[in-house]
Amino acid sequence: MLTVGGAALTAPPAWAEFADARAAMKAVLGDAQPQTGRVALQLAKIVEDGGSVPIAVSVASPMTAADHVARLHLFPDKNPTPFAATFRLGPRCGKAAVSTRIRLGESQTVFAVAELSDGSTWMAASDVVVTVGGCGGIIDEAETVTPVKTRIKVPESAQSGKVIQIKTMVTHPMESGHRTDAAGAPVPRRIINRFACLYDGEEVFGADFHPSIAANPTLFFHLVASHSGTLTMEWLDDDGSVYREQAEIAVG
Repeated sequence: MLTVGGAALTAPPAWAEFADARAAMKAVLGDAQPQTGRVALQLAKIVEDGGSVPIAVSVASPMTAADHVARLHLFPDKNPTPFAATFRLGPRCGKAAVSTRIRLGESQTVFAVAELSDGSTWMAASDVVVTVGGCGGIIDEAETVTPVKTRIKVPESAQSGKVIQIKTMVTHPMESGHRTDAAGAPVPRRIINRFACLYDGEEVFGADFHPSIAANPTLFFHLVASHSGTLTMEWLDDDGSVYREQAEIAVG
């Protein structure tokens, strides 16, 4: 566990394997029945390579202290692990919009579910045809020696109260545990399981990742530039490693 400015970056709870997205949703949401609406899901209708599929989710919300999106979830229905990510938001994000890349093992339906601060839940779904699945297969030995590197793109300056976009990427195999080596032996799971963005030590956005997130995960999100300070990005690896990158932002 790493502590930064009083905020602790710890691994998310371990989730069991689920039969499908509906079972995963119930484990996360309990008896809540998401309504259709408010959530917009951008996902190609046909993808040639299921190993890295861009996906963007946004929610119609004022993102105020009294009315905001608290969490966003992605559930790919027919993946070996039908749970891709949970994004932790709040009013300091300013805009409820997140982009990343996921793995899709076959043609299926992907669900995006938003939990709002008023306790309501909302959902959108999109069907996608996958030409070549991206969850299984034989691991390329070169993938096991790729060094982990982090990248962030943050505006150097911003107006006070303006919503800015943060872009991040980490080079990491995100080994799902569903592949084998050349000898046919299972390759152990090893993923980045948690991400946090801290603004002068306070978490303003975070994510819990599962094996359905693609290798070299990208993450685009937003925050309100309230004051000049330090943005710290943290990625937590299954092996306990923590990768960190910082950037200064001038707010006038």
